[in-house]
Amino acid sequence: MRAVSFDSTLTNFKLIRKGEDVYWQLQLKAVESSSVRTITQQFKNDIDFNGAIDPNATRDAWDKLNIPVLNYNLTYDLQFSELELEAKLVNILLTRKEGKDGIWTTEYVFTLNCDPDKDMIKALALYVKRKETDTETGKKYVAAYHTEFSEPKIVV
Repeated sequence: MRAVSFDSTLTNFKLIRKGEDVYWQLQLKAVESSSVRTITQQFKNDIDFNGAIDPNATRDAWDKLNIPVLNYNLTYDLQFSELELEAKLVNILLTRKEGKDGIWTTEYVFTLNCDPDKDMIKALALYVKRKETDTETGKKYVAAYHTEFSEPKIVV
């Protein structure tokens, strides 16, 4: 079984209504702080980026890239921290920036649709922009948690 894994923060979790459809949408943000990209490489067997994303961030000609992936019908068993739920990946937004030190970072925002049970809704809501305190400095920061997308289930 092949999985995609990285650390991310839950930046948004909301109820979406489109006509008679009602579902929950969550957004996970991950940041790679090196020129070499590992996250997109993990998706290469599931999503055809069509050469738009180079494994090395310094070679790309874009600063922001929106990739709608709804038509891929990729439904994953998503693990975020200790929470597990089924979610459909619908969009990936990438932003790349060059730091003052000359090192490129890539920020990913993964948008997923899901239908969590009642208890899971409260648990997910508690993770939105959750802050923890650094034990050394005493300063608060938005915490990142282990995130894993299981082998996708292709839903037709």
